[in-house]
Amino acid sequence: MKYIYVALLLFCSMLQAQVGIGTVDIPESAQLILNSKNQSFVPPRMQDAEMRAISNPVIGSIVFNTTLDAMYLYSNGGWQSMSFKTLPTMIWSKNFAKNSQILPKTSNVHTLANLGSADVISNSPDVFEVLSEGTVRIKKSGNYLFNGAFSVHNLQPGNRKFVLLLKKSGTEFGYLSRGMVDAPIRDEWTTTGSIVLNITAGDIISYYYVLNINADVHMQNLNLSIIKLE
Repeated sequence: MKYIYVALLLFCSMLQAQVGIGTVDIPESAQLILNSKNQSFVPPRMQDAEMRAISNPVIGSIVFNTTLDAMYLYSNGGWQSMSFKTLPTMIWSKNFAKNSQILPKTSNVHTLANLGSADVISNSPDVFEVLSEGTVRIKKSGNYLFNGAFSVHNLQPGNRKFVLLLKKSGTEFGYLSRGMVDAPIRDEWTTTGSIVLNITAGDIISYYYVLNINADVHMQNLNLSIIKLE
């Protein structure tokens, strides 16, 4: 009886060029409406090879790719995944109260960034594990984008060396930013940088900075983000 009802419904809908399943309230702008409180719409399901073997698919075609476990839409001459994946990310960020963090008066000394677990504002714990200040263990192999920044205020005039660097198990591994800053007057100053590095599962990465100074300079903020690239 159910199939007879659906057949009659489809026949009647052909006459009025609209189809409503589970509803009789069909707006003029709609060709097809499916309505249910306890059932779902299931598009054609097929393997990746079967999907790509479809001859001359119409733009707007939709299938569920069982090989890649994702919905695919045909557009712009190709099959495009409709799934949006968030890349595994860890973000450290720390803002310091004014005049609360005086940098050590050093020259060419690598200072470990004092960013701890309390300063993590976003994390993918299946990929990143904070071990101690400025140090993280990366659990999965792959290519990673490292972004870093630090800023100070009250930087005295003069030519100053600066470095933002990463160490792997205590050994210099990559530079996010480095150079010389020539400050004409006491002022605020910021440096930022990025680098892509290949990481092996289990690598321990630490974040360091260098700023050659001989007078009181105050840290304003430290930031570091790590993103696992697909």
